[in-house]
Amino acid sequence: MKILVADDDRTFIEMLRAALLMQGYEVSVASAGDSCLASVSEEKPDLILLDMGLPDIDGITVIRGVRRWSDVPIMVVSGRTETTRIISALDAGADEYVTKPITLDELLARVRALIRRVPHEHGAPLITMGHVTIDLSTHSVFRQYRGRQIRVQLTPTEWKVLQMLVRNVGRLVTRQDLLTEIWGSEHVNDSGNLRLYVSQLRKKIEQDPAKPQFLKTETGMGYRLELQDSANH
Repeated sequence: MKILVADDDRTFIEMLRAALLMQGYEVSVASAGDSCLASVSEEKPDLILLDMGLPDIDGITVIRGVRRWSDVPIMVVSGRTETTRIISALDAGADEYVTKPITLDELLARVRALIRRVPHEHGAPLITMGHVTIDLSTHSVFRQYRGRQIRVQLTPTEWKVLQMLVRNVGRLVTRQDLLTEIWGSEHVNDSGNLRLYVSQLRKKIEQDPAKPQFLKTETGMGYRLELQDSANH
């Protein structure tokens, strides 16, 4: 049983991690929203313990991002006690919301209870957009062709670009963020390379690369991946 702890409080993380390991769980840690979303797609945890106050992405946005492709159980563990906040988290897809401070014994009991309540096999991280299916767990892309699913061959860099857009589906991803994440901060101005890879991706996943339905350009800013053709909605 693998548990992902998403929190930026180092003291709390180490205390909770040690307690979970003693209970026999595998534990991975994310200290920011983006790394949490990446860990969900790459490591496929069986449970997420999520703080609402991550430094880069609001907790509600993280929950919604996870729920776009996975039904992994999410327990919010947060110091935010406002009723409206709790309701928003549960409505976004959290399975339980517990507030800090909380004793480790009670938190571990709640973890065990949530694990008992939910199926152990949660949905595979699949993203479908039109004729294309993206499988985050196997780093695979398939498209429909004459009634059959054909695997799309992507280069490692093309996959990294697509994966980052999928992790932020529906949201603007700036050129600077993509360049820094994939090539490093020293390449933050190499937008020509990025345009080339985006163009190659469109040729592989779009019906008409000249009029992309899903991989949209936000002029002067970056790119956005839409699961539906926004022109028709």
